[in-house]
Amino acid sequence: MSKTNTTPRIKDYRNICVLENADSKLHQAFYTVLSVKGDKLWFNRAYKLGKWDGYYRFYNKQKSTFPAGLLHLIKRRFPNIPVISGVQSPCPIDIDKIKDLQTLSPRNDQLIAIKNALVKKRGIIQWPTGAGKTVGIAMICNAIADNILVLVHTKNLLIQTSDVIERELGEEIGKIGAGLFSIKRITVGIIASVKTLSSEELSDFNCIILDESHHASANTFYSTIIRCSAYYRFGFSADPLDEHSVKSNSQYKQTRILGCFGPIISLTSVKQMKKEGIIATPKIKFLRIDNSYPGEKNFILPYDKAYCKYYCHNVIMHDKIIRIVSRHKNESILIIVKHIHHGKNLQNTLTHNNINCQFLSGEEKSSFIQEKIKEFKDKKLKVLIGSPIFNEGVDMPNVDVLIMAAGDIAATKQRLGRSLRKKTRHDNTVRVYDFFLVGNKHTERHAKRRIQIYKNEGHEII
Repeated sequence: MSKTNTTPRIKDYRNICVLENADSKLHQAFYTVLSVKGDKLWFNRAYKLGKWDGYYRFYNKQKSTFPAGLLHLIKRRFPNIPVISGVQSPCPIDIDKIKDLQTLSPRNDQLIAIKNALVKKRGIIQWPTGAGKTVGIAMICNAIADNILVLVHTKNLLIQTSDVIERELGEEIGKIGAGLFSIKRITVGIIASVKTLSSEELSDFNCIILDESHHASANTFYSTIIRCSAYYRFGFSADPLDEHSVKSNSQYKQTRILGCFGPIISLTSVKQMKKEGIIATPKIKFLRIDNSYPGEKNFILPYDKAYCKYYCHNVIMHDKIIRIVSRHKNESILIIVKHIHHGKNLQNTLTHNNINCQFLSGEEKSSFIQEKIKEFKDKKLKVLIGSPIFNEGVDMPNVDVLIMAAGDIAATKQRLGRSLRKKTRHDNTVRVYDFFLVGNKHTERHAKRRIQIYKNEGHEII
């Protein structure tokens, strides 16, 4: 008579892992290891009332489960617990196919990174904006002969990503979202539409890829990705974890991202990409604007009121923008704003000063946005004002001058990345103008943080 196996083990189902044959002591150990403390807890009512200890738990004691992407943390802490696969191995991959694209020849660093990702089968690829994340996604899709779901978060990314993959692989791409629903071997879907798929429908995909993987911490992304049991799981982002260092509950959000995909398995630095000439080198200049009068009253204004006053309706700043545009009148200029009414206000100001420009936001149809972006790329439109839809995923290869008129901190790297595509001119540089708005504690603090972000990335501030 055979004995029942009572040795603790972990079964990996790719989206979740199950701890088997564990005693209460081991369950508690997993519970402790997979717990992270929230940030800014004194803003949390339940914590202040003593109803919550401030820890988020990623181990479910009742089901003995945890997100499979956190397996590396468990293996580091419990190296002697065996891990077995809970699913059948998928069809083999053809790594040689990653270089067989229709119009592009992948760089050596791209080939190395994607080969490594396919071998590891799960993880995050951290590439700077301009490094070719969409091309990397296409390379993975060419190597895996199985159903693949590529997740994006905007209509523009749906169009842009599916167009690139279709062009490079020479096959029709399915689309979910923006009024479209067709599933092919490779399907690109907007999360707002993909979230409605059942777990059974999601199980038809054996590979899931998230573009801009820092979004995986959001509830809709996280729940959808965890429900999908795809064997291959990859996230692409220029800033997968640091993006949340300025937000509340950052460790919680970072752990969610890791739970979906696992650790960072490929990291290419901005410094390396600049050195190799793959992306442009920004020359960043801060323009100081003193709005301190009448002093104390403005300094303590709450953030929302200070932002409206110091950015959206700042006549001095807008006058400096007019001067910058005039100084670079023969170059392509992208101005990034945060609020729609700021973009409209700035467009009216520039137009009143005989400057031909166009403000684009999520209020416009995708076809109109693509039309204007094409005019900008073709240099028929010299000045483009972009709302937060330009923070991520919009391909802007010919930006000569970037004006950072959005302020705040969170999307600094992403906004700067809009201008870092490689330039055709010999010095491969881009002019970047940012603003240090004096007179309010929030605008001053944010400016100092942006300066630090630029310096941490190795960028020169002139």
